[in-house]
Amino acid sequence: MPQSRQTAGQPAMTATVPRQLVHRAAVAETLLTGWRRLADDRFTVAAQWPRAHGLHVSADWTAYDPLLAVETVRQSGTLLSHTEYDVPLGHHFVLDAIEVTTHPEHLRVGALPAETEVNVTFTEVQYRGRRPSSARYTAEVLRCGARAATADVSFTCLGEAVYRRLRSGRTPDTVTAPPAPPGLPPEAVGRALPGDVVLAPRRPRGPLAAPGKYRTPRFSSTTPRTTSPACCCWRRPVRRPWPVPAANSSPSPTTPASIATLNWTNPRG
Repeated sequence: MPQSRQTAGQPAMTATVPRQLVHRAAVAETLLTGWRRLADDRFTVAAQWPRAHGLHVSADWTAYDPLLAVETVRQSGTLLSHTEYDVPLGHHFVLDAIEVTTHPEHLRVGALPAETEVNVTFTEVQYRGRRPSSARYTAEVLRCGARAATADVSFTCLGEAVYRRLRSGRTPDTVTAPPAPPGLPPEAVGRALPGDVVLAPRRPRGPLAAPGKYRTPRFSSTTPRTTSPACCCWRRPVRRPWPVPAANSSPSPTTPASIATLNWTNPRG
């Protein structure tokens, strides 16, 4: 397995880690640039956030979306699982629970891509044989030494055969996604553009409306936000064009100025 591990005192690498180690199809979506071990089960991961992105930057290109911190944390755990805990590349990761708190005052887009550091601590690592079968980790995302986000994540690792049985043989080649329904009004979910809305009203029938089987991710923030329990159908967001923001852009009045928390638990647990 290729190793991009960094030794103590080394500067951050200028290339990303192999995209396969973070389960991304495109190099452009790979955020991590290196990592190193600090102690048993403690690591630091280097990441770079682009100044412009179709999904993870605000509509006016002045602030990073909190979901960019979520993706950075996810990639960090996946990378370390493969490189430090020897989880095979063919294994699948099933997210059991994730809680991420972001501090938007540290999510402003600057004149250069943001260099971030993720301090990760693995706990509750469960083994099946010599390989981990599940784990929990906490993460602290630092930007210029300031805490931009914190996270608590737990997941399960599944081999290909077990994952196929769990999916009952369904694959992307054999399953056709239904047409996306119209989304909720952007203002109802704290977004500026209709293309950024991923929630739609609950359909009267169908598996997404089955009680007790699916839950809507719960967002909490000190900024007023409308969240309806009937909103459980996910839509694929529309990627925006990629204009380059001005170096001296001022913060948007629509940018949240408070702590925002994402908390999600897999309903199968």
